[in-house]
Amino acid sequence: PEFVDVIIPRGGKGLIERISRDAKVPVIKHLDGNCHVYVDDTAEFDMALRIVDNAKTQKYSPCNAAEGLLVAASVADHFLPEIAAIFAAKGVEMRCDPAAAAILRASEAHHPQ
Repeated sequence: PEFVDVIIPRGGKGLIERISRDAKVPVIKHLDGNCHVYVDDTAEFDMALRIVDNAKTQKYSPCNAAEGLLVAASVADHFLPEIAAIFAAKGVEMRCDPAAAAILRASEAHHPQ
């Protein structure tokens, strides 16, 4: 406590719970993640696809796996169908807001599989 103001442990849920229980200083916990990836309209398209794919599918279990995808409206018409195809090939289900769902439905209508 003399030299440490706060602890932010990184690890599994059991480790974080143990540190929280035994610590003598405040602990910032992240037991369950809710991570988002944002694709800006200035993003390099292919790199953004790789980053989003990796953030979601590289490993599903860690607390830092992507759970939400936010895409700038100006690139959504192009980006969402591409990432949806990548996710579909890997068995990832996308749950969308009405605007994103409409983009994907329109894309499917123009490019049925």
